[in-house]
Amino acid sequence: MTLAEREDFLDKGRTLYLSSHGTDGFPHLVAMWYARDGDRILMTTYRKSQKVTNLLANPRAALLLETGTTYDTLRGVFLRGHCEVLDVEALAVRTLEGIRQRSDGPSQSSPEILEGMRLQAKKRVVLAFRPEKIRTWDHAKLGGTY
Repeated sequence: MTLAEREDFLDKGRTLYLSSHGTDGFPHLVAMWYARDGDRILMTTYRKSQKVTNLLANPRAALLLETGTTYDTLRGVFLRGHCEVLDVEALAVRTLEGIRQRSDGPSQSSPEILEGMRLQAKKRVVLAFRPEKIRTWDHAKLGGTY
């Protein structure tokens, strides 16, 4: 993918997979909704989740976003980097709002929805992933030759 295609793909995605290093040495893979903040990918999760424990012990992580149902339609982005755990309530609210806008559109949240996000944010942290290595693929560009 070109840079513009990659950015568009990340902008339009909804669920990506986050891989952290489990305390037992095995990969810990989870599906996450996300928002974007420049080059960073922001996710939010409960403060006491296993992924938070993992990332506090070892911030190295990987993300995968892929679409397609047949080989010739597979498109994806793989990102490798470091993920910081940020315990900042206002950032958690902004991240929840960014995630909501990805699914509902760019409209402003109602006061009731924002209050619900504020209540959720009290129990959550933000996972701020900064990519260091990026790989992409778009099998449609292969023109049927594999």
